[in-house]
Amino acid sequence: MSDRMHQTRLEQYQISELEIQTRKNLFELSDAELEFLYKYRLVIDGYLEEVVSHFYTLLSRSEYVGLM
Repeated sequence: MSDRMHQTRLEQYQISELEIQTRKNLFELSDAELEFLYKYRLVIDGYLEEVVSHFYTLLSRSEYVGLM
């Protein structure tokens, strides 16, 4: 992951390196995949509402995730 992108996320969300690594592991995301997502973020932004909706639909199906 680029240093600039990495630093921006740390500053924006005020989360530790360990938390970032844990979240990457949970979503099974590699640095290469994160770079790809960052590169195409403007395209992805056009579909963000659909992506978030789909994400929460998947979460709601999981017996291990309790939603508010």
